[in-house]
Amino acid sequence: KRDKTVDSEILSILRVRMEDCNMFHGPDAEAKCKPLVETYKEAEANWFCKYGDLGFHG
Repeated sequence: KRDKTVDSEILSILRVRMEDCNMFHGPDAEAKCKPLVETYKEAEANWFCKYGDLGFHG
């Protein structure tokens, strides 16, 4: 359970950073935030691979 909580918190932090970057850079966000977006998408995919099919009590 602790691993899932930690991984979920990391994913949440990455999501906030990505959203903040997009708001800060506005029209230039696609280019300037690309590394953050890629990191978030990779972390999101890894989280789903690890926890996505565990069901409600996983």
